Amino acid sequence: MVTALIKGDKEIGVTALFADEEYDKGKIIAVSKSNISYPIKIAQAIEIISNNYVELVTSITEKIVYGKEIYDIEQNEDVAYYSLWR
Repeated sequence: MVTALIKGDKEIGVTALFADEEYDKGKIIAVSKSNISYPIKIAQAIEIISNNYVELVTSITEKIVYGKEIYDIEQNEDVAYYSLWR
């Protein structure tokens, strides 16, 4: 999230992945993202991304509870980027 804010991204969000042998390389299960506008305070961004986490966990949990299939897609490494913990 912090890297996205530093870069001036127009949206922030979270991604759920199936575990893989390599860090951040698993297939994507689900994504939740939100549009943001600047200026934005870090507390606002944390609140927004917290809601993204809730949405993501709720969506995946509902699929598990109701026996729905969890689809996955390969990450497109050409558009993926990774950030350091700041």
